[in-house]
Amino acid sequence: RRTDGCRASKTSGNLGHWGLTIMVLCFCTAIYWRTMYRTVMGGDSGELMAAACSFGSAHPPGYPLFMVIGFALSKLNGILPSVSIIARMSAACGFMTAIGAAAIFRSSLRITRDPGCAALSACLYAFSGLIWQNATQAEVFAINNMFVGVVTHAVVKFAEQRTRKVAFWGAFMIGMGLLNQHTLVFFAAPYILSVCYFGWPWVFKPVNIAIFGLVF
Repeated sequence: RRTDGCRASKTSGNLGHWGLTIMVLCFCTAIYWRTMYRTVMGGDSGELMAAACSFGSAHPPGYPLFMVIGFALSKLNGILPSVSIIARMSAACGFMTAIGAAAIFRSSLRITRDPGCAALSACLYAFSGLIWQNATQAEVFAINNMFVGVVTHAVVKFAEQRTRKVAFWGAFMIGMGLLNQHTLVFFAAPYILSVCYFGWPWVFKPVNIAIFGLVF
């Protein structure tokens, strides 16, 4: 009975934490939506969207993931005729940045076990100057910030659980993130070191190395 009670309490706690995660995601998305640029912003935004609409390549390194997302959104004229292409991409960048903030919330929650501290950490991240600025316009940095948050959560979760599932998920996210912005490599290096440290010795088995290469 005691075991069943503990399991029920843990399940209830997990559901509550996921509810808070969704609240953080929705709150950040709503703020970004209200403050986002509906037209072309300065910097690389115009060039990036022009290249994306033609399914071309922007300045090096080309940002292929951004190009794919931007091109897909440019084809929604029949569904969203009153929303400009640049506004669609700005909204998508805001939503992806909010995903990163939600991942920061989950990471902080695992470390502190305090929902209030975790929510504060996520909001301080989401509404810091550069993060907020990039979240409100069509920019590659917004997508990169999402992957930074997700990879950070993967590091924290793997250090706690040390499962192959989490390790492979993190490797997949790094691979996808590098398709968007090469600077994610600075977060990939600590992730690889943490997986090698906490995953010793199973991480170096040939089959696991092959899976890492496949998902990456």
